[in-house]
Formats: sequence, C-alpha cells, structure tokens
Amino acid sequence: MLSLIRGGDGHPSHPPLTDVAIGSYTFAIAALMANKVGFEEAITAGAGFYALLLGLAATAAAVVTGFADYLLMENGTLLKKTATYHWTVMVCATVFFVATAWLLSDEYDRGDVSTIALVLGLVGYGLMSVGGWLGGAVVFKHGMRVVTDSESERRGS
Repeated sequence: MLSLIRGGDGHPSHPPLTDVAIGSYTFAIAALMANKVGFEEAITAGAGFYALLLGLAATAAAVVTGFADYLLMENGTLLKKTATYHWTVMVCATVFFVATAWLLSDEYDRGDVSTIALVLGLVGYGLMSVGGWLGGAVVFKHGMRVVTDSESERRGS
C-alpha cells in the first residue's frame, strides 16, 4: 500500500500534487491581489476563494504522499533533517492558507477581500516558497526518489 501511495521508481506521487497546490495558491493570491486593486471584485474574490480550496485539497493529498516518503528516510541524515524543515514550514504555510480561506468564506460572495485575508495569504505564500525551496533541496541536493539512467537501464525501465 505504501508503494502505491509513494508512486513508482523515478515517478513519485508527491511532486505532481505539490505542483497543483502551488499553482492553485499562486492563482489564488493573484486573484486576491487583483480584487484589492479593484479588478472585477465579484469574480476575483470567488476565484481566489475556490483556488484556495483546490490548493488545500491538493495539499492534503501531498501530505499523504510526502509522509509516505518521509517514513522511509533514514533517521539522523541531512536528508531527513531537510525534509523535516520542509514539512514544518509547509504545515505553517497551510495554517495561513486555511485562515485565509476561513476569512474569505464570509467575504467572497460579496466580492470582498479583507486586507487581513490578503496579508495572511501572502504570508502563507512566502512560507510556501521557502518550503518549496527546501523540498527542492530534498530532491536536487539529496537525490530523494531520483533514478539515474544507469539504474533505469539496469531495471529495464
């Protein structure tokens, strides 16, 4: 079951799910900012809110797949330490996105985006950017779930 959640060799499940979350959060923040400058308030408030919800759903799936990878990391390694920082920062970012969505749930149908909702979303986005950088280090610096050409040839994949 764990291997099904994690994905196959060289094709992990976690990164594509994070791409959906990052794209959704990016669109959400752009929509909220557009709303605050007066661009199509009725549309941008709702679009931002629903993009946040999509991002949160993708985040939930990314947590499951990322945790499955995390369980198999060797304790005491720089890889696991970096991954721990990654998920800690990402949990903090998610808290800010949840708070933003919660505030917007009372605002978006009126075309409103409060300044506090936008600020919380921007903080979440900043944290997500740091967490994404750490996640990139897990893959590109430490090689987590990377399969080289020689490994692929040896396996016949």
